[in-house]
Amino acid sequence: MVRGRTAASQFLVPEQEILSRESILEESWTIIQLGKAGENILQWLARRRLIMNMYTCENCNSPCGLTTRGDVTDEKLWNCKHCKRSKSVRYRSFFERSHISLLNIILIIYCWSRDMSQNNIMHESSVSSRTTVIDWCNFCREVWDVWLEQNSTDKKNTFVHFLAAIALN
Repeated sequence: MVRGRTAASQFLVPEQEILSRESILEESWTIIQLGKAGENILQWLARRRLIMNMYTCENCNSPCGLTTRGDVTDEKLWNCKHCKRSKSVRYRSFFERSHISLLNIILIIYCWSRDMSQNNIMHESSVSSRTTVIDWCNFCREVWDVWLEQNSTDKKNTFVHFLAAIALN
């Protein structure tokens, strides 16, 4: 008989499901498909290297487990069972300093990449703060400008190129 709780997963998705940069660039998305991805947004982001798929404790160098916490934005944290430290699943990612939902951020990026008006972006992402949407659109434009300076692209499918620009190595 097994006692106690099951061990926390050390990966968001199996490592073989992590997409290469080339695979990410071949993807094509619609807003409806992205909305459906929201059910498993952490896995969707990890597959595309937008958040860490696993985390090793910087204090004791032990692999951390993924734990559920209802009092944090994404309801998940990387937790070290050895030294009891934890990190957000957003740690070291493009999303680290934001407090809006990850799905809303992805929807803002998608809408921005489709040249939607800020009113439409607010509507589609359910973000009611005009200031937040303006800030995110400006941030996207800045990141995109840097990406364009460093990479040649035909500007088709800006969304997946933007995802590649913010992906972790």
